[in-house]
Amino acid sequence: MASLKSPMPAGAHPSRDAAPLSQGAPLSDKTKKQVIAAPGFNDPAQMPEPGSTPRSRTSRFADAAAFLRGFLAHPFEVASVMPSSAYLESRVVKAADLGEARCVVELGPGTGGTTRALLRMLAPRARLLAIEVNPDFCDRLRRLIDDPRLVVQAGSAESLAEALHAHGLPAADVVVSGIPFSVLPSDVAQQIAAAIFTNLAPGGRLVAYQCSAHVARCLTPYLGPPRILWEWRSLPPMRVFVWVKPVVDTNQ
Repeated sequence: MASLKSPMPAGAHPSRDAAPLSQGAPLSDKTKKQVIAAPGFNDPAQMPEPGSTPRSRTSRFADAAAFLRGFLAHPFEVASVMPSSAYLESRVVKAADLGEARCVVELGPGTGGTTRALLRMLAPRARLLAIEVNPDFCDRLRRLIDDPRLVVQAGSAESLAEALHAHGLPAADVVVSGIPFSVLPSDVAQQIAAAIFTNLAPGGRLVAYQCSAHVARCLTPYLGPPRILWEWRSLPPMRVFVWVKPVVDTNQ
């Protein structure tokens, strides 16, 4: 988790839970200027992957630079300086089991690494609603991911029901969350947990990737104990929590 010294404003939540800041001293103004002045930092298109085309001019370096820039600009919304690793994205997508999913929600997509991984496995007629509190990340997602199945919604995860309704989407078959619950105010964490439960279809799946087990304490009262997977090839190693919402038997 990021080391956040000041209390977080109500309603704000970090965008993802990936490689956290250390507990050391904050970045100095000189270091910030050096990072922002680094080649390709302010223009990710300057750092394309080898053999990339103009439509795919983003890279792991560009995502990392954008993520760090987001942290420097909005430290109360972004609790990490690094996005998720490819190994973690792969494990999350596999745990999401998207084969039959028609409505998928991603909470805290950040710079879009997991978003792209989800879209690669999503059915042609399915929809992915990405809810992101950071407006700069929202703009970047809309600009760099050209996929008609993706809907980017600026806002907080507590408003999940309103976001689904605004885009004419049903209850989610899958919810993927990268929001680090451990740094949220308790009331905000509980509101998000309740919103996820209410708007997850019966038999639907919730996948949350976190460093901390705090998310399990928030969601277990609603969905029971989770299945826990580890991704050791992430820095730091990450836990992937998986829940399946019970299907209510109306005959009982």
